[in-house]
Amino acid sequence: MRTLHHDNEIYYPATRNIILEVETRQELWSPEEPSNRLAGLWKVAVPLEQDDVDAGWTAMGAFFTVFETANLQTFDVYVYDEQMNPIELD
Repeated sequence: MRTLHHDNEIYYPATRNIILEVETRQELWSPEEPSNRLAGLWKVAVPLEQDDVDAGWTAMGAFFTVFETANLQTFDVYVYDEQMNPIELD
């Protein structure tokens, strides 16, 4: 599991982690696409006071901001809490 460091985390007085599972969609996979290296599990710090859904959106926003991924449709992203319980984003 890799840790994503993002600019906003220094402003959070207390944090918890959200886990992102990033998969490259097979029908869009290309060996020339550098974003393929982003697949895997990522630990992202989010504000402690956020509920799971808001924390999930914060983590996803941080991920896609840090990597400035041109084609967001390249990925399937699954969101989990620290115990790896799935979080459904609405």
